Amino acid sequence: MAHQQQVVRIDRETRDGLDPAMTSQLLAELKLRLDKRTRLSSAITAKGVVTQPLLDEIKALCRPRGIWVSLDPKPVHHL
Repeated sequence: MAHQQQVVRIDRETRDGLDPAMTSQLLAELKLRLDKRTRLSSAITAKGVVTQPLLDEIKALCRPRGIWVSLDPKPVHHL
């Protein structure tokens, strides 16, 4: 930290997707909040979390409720 600003950050990433149990847990929490009409954040940062199967389920929950889903996908870099 320098002058209250982050100057260095170290991340560790894996190329694995979420396991099915974690995907189910995230979807259950989202559905609970949607059903309770709990205010959701207007922007969610979830780098490496949103897989295609998770996105498909999120869209299925949000579309009937008129909730807009937008993602800025990380490009795939083939090494």
